[in-house]
Amino acid sequence: MQQRRQNAGLMALIAAPGSVEVLVAALALLAYIGTVTFGFVNDDRVQIVQNPALRHWRSALQYFQQDVWAGLGRGTATFYRPLFMLWLRLNHALFGLQPAGWHAAAVVLHAIASVLVCRLAAHLTRNRAAACAVGVLFALHPVHVESVAWVSGATDSLLTICVCGTTVCYLNFIGNGKRRWLAASVVLACLALLTKETAVMLPLLLAASLACVEGDWRRVAKSKSLLIFVALAVAYLPIRAAALHGAQPFANMTVGQMMLTWPVVSVFYLRELLLPWRLSFYHDVFAAHGVSQPLLIGALALLVAMAALFWWWARRSSRHGLIVTALVWLVLPLLPVFNLRVMTPGQLVADRYLYLPSAGFCLLLVVVALELLERYRSERAWRLGSTLVVAASLVYVFVVFTNQTAWASEVLLYKNAVEMAPRNATAARNLGVAYVDKGDLDQGIRWLERSSQLDPESPDTQFALSQAFYLKGDFSAACQYIRRALQRDPQRAQGWLLASQIALDSGNSEGALAAAQRAQQLWPQGEGYQTILGLVQLHRGDRKSAEEAFRRELALHPDYIPARVALEKLQSGKS
Repeated sequence: MQQRRQNAGLMALIAAPGSVEVLVAALALLAYIGTVTFGFVNDDRVQIVQNPALRHWRSALQYFQQDVWAGLGRGTATFYRPLFMLWLRLNHALFGLQPAGWHAAAVVLHAIASVLVCRLAAHLTRNRAAACAVGVLFALHPVHVESVAWVSGATDSLLTICVCGTTVCYLNFIGNGKRRWLAASVVLACLALLTKETAVMLPLLLAASLACVEGDWRRVAKSKSLLIFVALAVAYLPIRAAALHGAQPFANMTVGQMMLTWPVVSVFYLRELLLPWRLSFYHDVFAAHGVSQPLLIGALALLVAMAALFWWWARRSSRHGLIVTALVWLVLPLLPVFNLRVMTPGQLVADRYLYLPSAGFCLLLVVVALELLERYRSERAWRLGSTLVVAASLVYVFVVFTNQTAWASEVLLYKNAVEMAPRNATAARNLGVAYVDKGDLDQGIRWLERSSQLDPESPDTQFALSQAFYLKGDFSAACQYIRRALQRDPQRAQGWLLASQIALDSGNSEGALAAAQRAQQLWPQGEGYQTILGLVQLHRGDRKSAEEAFRRELALHPDYIPARVALEKLQSGKS
């Protein structure tokens, strides 16, 4: 009797308006509040700290006309994400370059996303207790560490907010017919498309969710309002293409290799969802080169077995529509990242790509629990189910805490990466660069040489080695490595800039001028490029050309202090 009263009290608490949402948001905040002490890592340094486009609101219109890496010397990119750039600009305006504010904002995004996943689950399951379980599991799932603890990973939280918000608003419109919900869903859908490319899957996610709620796919076919979202997705594609001016694949991978790699990548993501114990920014997942590889054969066999299991389960279950919808939310948002040819070499997979798909995974877990509870109707079964959810949440919290500390600094991040992915050249290179940035040149060079052994053809590693030896004062070795880097990647503006600095400090003013001019040709808008050119010309005794270069720099980048200082020294006659 006492147990029944406790269960009734718990259900009454869950049924109270807003109680579940408050619980989910609180858990999401508590799980990641420690990240506010972390710094900027990885892409944060270029995309935020060194990005002149984030310093003024007047640059905001440019976000809608170019890729996210425009003006940062990364070459042709494939990412059109103006809303994400606006988010970065807002954070810069609020917090400057103090990372605590940025991290706090990222945690708040995760809390909002978790609440919206909970609201979506409530629509799909029509069960507040089940929705609570989905929200809690999503808020605490360890695979989200990368997206929450890394400031630049906030794009996944933003996307999830927009996509789940669109779906919740649309289902509200279907339920009550009020057009304000339809208008809200259309606005959120537009924002989703401007956040990340994955949003092109939104019409299919809406269709699957509508079919689950209505219980009939034929009703979906008759829903004219869905055509609005199809039209938005179609209109988005040429806008994105115009902004990117055509994108080139990063990875040296054929279409055949990409298709052979798909099963291995699929099993990787499945493992990360089921067993997210040891997480890493890099993984030893590489392109497949033949159908006879044991790993590929094993991955295919596992995927076939999983597909057969889900087919059998869905056919036998009374929750057929809910199972299919959960699978759609799990699989569809992952499909865009299977275009492996646009992935950076050394990072074909990433935990952050599972942020939105994990909503479908958490829903699937709860459906399994509902099926078992339905089969074994008893108070003992309900207690066992509640205990399992609590136990899973506690385990998730422990794993989140132990894994998020790797994101506190770049050295910790990459030390964890080389431990988890010892064959990944990119991880070794970034650890070397992190040590060099800390001033530990010998340790940095050791890891950079390790990276060069793993991937001798990488121009990035040769460039990093050149920088390290330049800082060490070994201009001969620095010159040797920058020559190799530019042979492999002659379009790298930063490479020519470094070559100019090395030549200048080596006393080769002719070579320094030629390299500086080449760097400026490749990246006319690059911050600091005109300044280096001016310094080279000043070293050659051409004060007039040097002054012109410094003035061009300040015209492009009025806040660039080195150019202002150099110009003032030149005008005062101290140079």
